[in-house]
Amino acid sequence: MALTKIEYGTGDTLTAEQVNEIQDAIIENENGLSNLTGFGLGELSTLTTDLNANNINGWYYYGASATNRPQHIQYGCLLVVNRSGTETEVVQTAFSTVNGTKAQRIYRNSTDGWSEWEYENPPLVANVEYRTTERWQGKPVYTKLLTITWAKDTVHTISNFEGKTIHKYFGKVGTWTIPFMYQGKLDSDYSAIVTIHKNNNDLKIGMYGGASINGTLELQIWYIKE
Repeated sequence: MALTKIEYGTGDTLTAEQVNEIQDAIIENENGLSNLTGFGLGELSTLTTDLNANNINGWYYYGASATNRPQHIQYGCLLVVNRSGTETEVVQTAFSTVNGTKAQRIYRNSTDGWSEWEYENPPLVANVEYRTTERWQGKPVYTKLLTITWAKDTVHTISNFEGKTIHKYFGKVGTWTIPFMYQGKLDSDYSAIVTIHKNNNDLKIGMYGGASINGTLELQIWYIKE
């Protein structure tokens, strides 16, 4: 119902009819908000067993046995938004209910079908590849966490590495962040540096540093395949 405008000033009082009118309007407004549908408000998520079947706006949830889910999000909630109100041009965003990992994919048309799932914050299990939502000059960026036993002044080789170009990297050995320069010097016993380059299909990781550096090198790399 629409409220009638009430001019209320100092010393004025409201009639019982005006008070009831205000209360009715507040209740109606609260009920309307609690019963909104199609926007993820006021309704429970719907169970889905095949994520390819969900292309209408709404919230869904799924379990480990669901097909076409993100590989690394076994139990999650799914938000579906389409651009044109039809079943084309759809964006799906999946949220892990276990660790908060988030992934998304798109559907453009029946020819292109669904894109691959891309991760915004991958869980980074060692030696597992993730396609990320990041782009480098329009190209998708992949990431992987490598674990290598630190061996001073040696080169570790990963054969048949799929990445074409290394985009960036970050690593550490124990409490030492790579690169680590003790007192600004690379030749210190407490300094460490890593070099990375491609040699044909092999990835070469050079480890250089002082005698005091030891442990496992944990190296996250981002790379482009195209």
